[in-house]
Amino acid sequence: AGYDPDAMADFFSKLADKYKYAASLPQMLMTHPLTEVRLAEARLRAGQSPGKHIKNSLDYQLSRARITVRYNKISADAALDLYQSQLKNSNYQIREAALYGLALAYFEKKNYLKAHEITAQLLAKQPDNLFFIDLLSDTSLALNKAPEVIALLSQHYKKAPDNAVYIINLVHALQTNKQYEEAEKIIALFMRQHPEHILAHQLAIDLYQRMHNKAKEHATKAQYLALQGRFREASQEMGSALAYTESKLDQARYSAKIEIYKKDDLRLQSLQQ
Repeated sequence: AGYDPDAMADFFSKLADKYKYAASLPQMLMTHPLTEVRLAEARLRAGQSPGKHIKNSLDYQLSRARITVRYNKISADAALDLYQSQLKNSNYQIREAALYGLALAYFEKKNYLKAHEITAQLLAKQPDNLFFIDLLSDTSLALNKAPEVIALLSQHYKKAPDNAVYIINLVHALQTNKQYEEAEKIIALFMRQHPEHILAHQLAIDLYQRMHNKAKEHATKAQYLALQGRFREASQEMGSALAYTESKLDQARYSAKIEIYKKDDLRLQSLQQ
């Protein structure tokens, strides 16, 4: 299944250490205490599990670089030093991933031109790589090259019209270039096909704000809040959408959604009692 067989034993061990001297235990540990026998059994079963060799891959290393630079508590300077050192000393798993990490670090340092140059070189060798396309979109927009990246992303979008990376970046680029109507067509279609895509909703909310379309802005906010289980707020936002729209069809849809959100909120409250 792809799970680490040692993880359960490690998890049990950490729980046991944390609550070793606690005056009161969580309900789960009161009914399922972590005795030495349970810990030993978990380790024994992990030891009996056949080992599995995970093949190194470029996608894994690219994901790792992206997380390191953008989501770890590491400064842009530290990230730059890390990948410069890796490349200087050939201390990397896959060179392209180290270069990608370096480009990300330059981007975080706001050296957009250097980040763009490195990413463009990577993309020239792997023109369909989603990591490189995503970063090139960011660097292009930072360098005011929206038309160039729109042309690139449009080509990819025609070949793969359901690819989230192409769509999100294309809509963002179109929005930046003030091509709002084209951006709306693409994001609206994508959201109909993928109604639970959080990032698409965030992007659409920003788009409708720029378009000064209050009805759709509030309606999309309502859907976004509902995806997070915030049904009461979703109902209020849909009420605002209802107040702004003049479309009879949208009025009927928004009214129906309000009733659904109210019922969902009551159901959620009953579960929390």
